[in-house]
Amino acid sequence: VYEPEAIVDSIILRGKCFMSEMDTRTYLIPGNEIARARDQKELAAITWRNLATGFTRGFNSYWMEFGGGWLRNDDIQNLIHRQAQVIKESVEWEHETTPGIAMIIDDACALETNGDGSFLNEAVMSEWKMGLSRCGVPRNIYLFGDLTLDNFPKHRVFYFPNLFRLTEEKMAILREIVFRDGVVVVWGPGSGISDGETIGVESAKKLTGFSFEMIGVNTPRRFLASNAAHPVMRGLPEDTIAGSPLSYGPALLPTDGVILADSWTKGGHRHAGMAIKEYGKGAAGNIRDIAARGAGDYASAFITAVPLPAALWRNIARYAGAHVYSETNDVIMADKSVVAQIGRAHV
Repeated sequence: VYEPEAIVDSIILRGKCFMSEMDTRTYLIPGNEIARARDQKELAAITWRNLATGFTRGFNSYWMEFGGGWLRNDDIQNLIHRQAQVIKESVEWEHETTPGIAMIIDDACALETNGDGSFLNEAVMSEWKMGLSRCGVPRNIYLFGDLTLDNFPKHRVFYFPNLFRLTEEKMAILREIVFRDGVVVVWGPGSGISDGETIGVESAKKLTGFSFEMIGVNTPRRFLASNAAHPVMRGLPEDTIAGSPLSYGPALLPTDGVILADSWTKGGHRHAGMAIKEYGKGAAGNIRDIAARGAGDYASAFITAVPLPAALWRNIARYAGAHVYSETNDVIMADKSVVAQIGRAHV
C-alpha cells in the first residue's frame, strides 16, 4: 500500500499541491534489499500503482534517485518516459472523489491518551494497510475539521478510529454532516469515552447511540463474526476473527443493538464484539436506495477490536450503498476518471 507521510486528502481539499517521493530502489543495486523492486515487471507494477494512487487522490508522485544508479538503464528510462507522458495527460482528466470510505482522524486524540501510539498503529495504520486498502472500495483519510469544509466530498462509510473525546461542537457537526443519507458510521473501540472531565459510558452513549458496560482494565481485543443473517456479516467465512493481541483499555462493550459478533474479554466473559443500530430509515442497504435517505437516516456500528478484515469492510461499504469494485482483496484505487487494481495476479 502506497500512502504519503501526511494526511494528503486534507491538504488537497485546501487547494495545496502535494509531492510524494517514490522511494523504490531497483534490481540494479546488488545487495540492497531495502524497498527494492526485484525486476522490471515488478518496478512497473509498483510505480504504476503509486501513480494511480496519486491520480485518484489528487497528489503528485515523482521517481527518486539518490545517485546510486537505481534508474539507469534503457528499459527503466522508457518506463519513466511513458509514465511522465501519462502524468501530463492526467492534468486534463476530470477528477472527482468516488463516494467510498472516509477515515476521519481526530488530531487532538493524543491529549486523551497516555502517549503510547500502539493503539493508533492498530486502529489507523494497520486498519488502512490490511483491511481498508484491500476491501475493493475507494477510501480517503481526513481530519475531523475537514468535515466542515464546503468541498468535503460525499462518502458512504465514515470510520472514526480515535474520536475519544466528545464535545457539543463535534456532536453538532456529526448530526449535520455525517448522520444522514443512509451512511454507515463505524466507531472505533474507545469512541466517546471522555467528555473532557469524566471517563465513562455516558459520553460514549451520547456519541454512538449504544448503551455500554465498561471494564476498567487493559485487555487484548478480538471478536468472532456470529450473525450470518445480517448483510454486514453475510457471506463471511465462519471463522472470521477481527482484532489483535494488543492490550489496551478501558474496554467499552455494547449491551444493545443488533449483535453482529461475539467477543471474549478479561476473565473469559462473553460480550458483544460488534453491534449495529439503525436510525431513521437506516442504512441505504444498496446504491438504489440512497436517494430515499436524508437527514437522520444512518446506521451506527460499534467495534470493540481493530483491525477488521477486508471482507468485513467490503460488506459494511456495500450495506451503506457504496460501489464495490473488486471482491478479491486486491488494492483498488478509483475516482471519476481512473480505476486501478493492483494485486498478486496483476504484477
